[in-house]
Amino acid sequence: MPIIIWGSRGLSKTVGHGEFECPRCGRQSEYSVVQVREWFTLYWIPIFPVGGVKRYVQCQRCGGGFDEEVLHQRPSASSQAFNRVYGDLEGGESLEEGEEELRRSGVSADDAHDAIVDMARGDNWRCERCGRHYLTVVRTCRRCQGTYRGV
Repeated sequence: MPIIIWGSRGLSKTVGHGEFECPRCGRQSEYSVVQVREWFTLYWIPIFPVGGVKRYVQCQRCGGGFDEEVLHQRPSASSQAFNRVYGDLEGGESLEEGEEELRRSGVSADDAHDAIVDMARGDNWRCERCGRHYLTVVRTCRRCQGTYRGV
C-alpha cells in the first residue's frame, strides 16, 4: 500500500527594503517587508496556494516582526536624539560625550546613562591616557589620541 505524504507550509519572499525606527530596538534600523503564503504540499513539494497572503516588516537588527503600520510612525524627538548620538558614538565620540549630548537634548540623567549603557552593550574600551570610554569600533581616542589595545 503506497503512503501519501501531504501537508502545508508557508513560503516567504522579501518584497521590499528600507529604514525605519524599530519599536523593539529603539533605533534607526534596516528592515525587510516579507510576504508569506501558505501552500498545500504533496511529498514536501508545494502544489497550490491555500489561504491569503500575509505581510510583515522584519527588523534586520533584532529580528522583530511588526505590522506594516510601523513604517508610517513618525520618530519622536527623543528617539531622534538617541539615533543621532548612536551614530556619533560609532563615528568616534566618547560615551561620556554621548551621555552629555542626550542630557542637553532634554533626556533625564538616569535615562541618558541607561541609554548609553544599552548602546555600548559592554562592547567598549577605556582610554588609558584620559579615561574616556569608546565603542570598540572606534580605535583612537579623539581627545588624547590614545589607542585601543584590544584583548
